[in-house]
Amino acid sequence: MADYPLREADPRFRAAVMQNALDMSKAFQMDPLHNLLRRVFEGPARRVTETVFHYDHLVGRDGLASSSVWLLEQFTNSVRVVGSPPPQSGPLLIVSNHPGMVDAMAVFAQVQRPDLRIIAAERPVLRLLPNILPYLIIVPDDPQRRLPVVRTAAAHLKNGGVLLNYPGGHIEPDPALHRDAAASLAHWSDSVDILARLVPYLTILPVAVSGVISPRALRHPLARVYRTAKQREWVAATLQVMLPRYRDTDVVVRFGQPFRATHHPTAQAVDQMHTLIGQAAQV
Repeated sequence: MADYPLREADPRFRAAVMQNALDMSKAFQMDPLHNLLRRVFEGPARRVTETVFHYDHLVGRDGLASSSVWLLEQFTNSVRVVGSPPPQSGPLLIVSNHPGMVDAMAVFAQVQRPDLRIIAAERPVLRLLPNILPYLIIVPDDPQRRLPVVRTAAAHLKNGGVLLNYPGGHIEPDPALHRDAAASLAHWSDSVDILARLVPYLTILPVAVSGVISPRALRHPLARVYRTAKQREWVAATLQVMLPRYRDTDVVVRFGQPFRATHHPTAQAVDQMHTLIGQAAQV
């Protein structure tokens, strides 16, 4: 990574290290003791921040798709794609499940279009990545401030762009680990219907990502002490970020069939997602 001159004096880098260290301590429910344990997390946080900042540098130089291939090589064992790649032109809404970790980058790598934009939840670190930030339409934490997000997303689609949206709005079960992962689809928002009403001739493409959480990391004693599956998987994902030996996942990206939006396309998208997630659960 010598072509990216990281400087400890860079306030963006320092802020990202501090935030990543805090996020790691939160995953282990140790944030009340963060000041005492900060040194434990700062080393891994610095290493992952170096990787993320280099990724941001590559995005500025080479674009999002090829740079995401590089990042996936750092954090996974393999990525396999099932189905046809996304259409290369025209307004396109990609809707996906959201099992976390590198699921977004696994989709980015398959979208060979510079006009890709992503609806993303507010996270402090994202504001520190100047080359990635222009690709993002960030959703504020305050629900009363979210109307501009819909307007921006619709305007981008009307201009012929491609948009990646996560209607679940939060981290969902990894289909490779949970046979009932499709149950989360019942909680998808109506954002797909809203965008279809605002954008004529919109094409919708469902995609399901699976295999992002390492079963080996899940078996780590630190993960097994937590009571809920959600908490154990958060810890496992954090171990994958912190320790390269747990970056052993075989991620699968399954594309559905693109279809022209009707007045209520959410149901059609969810039907396809049930099939795609079901295929992931059977492997």
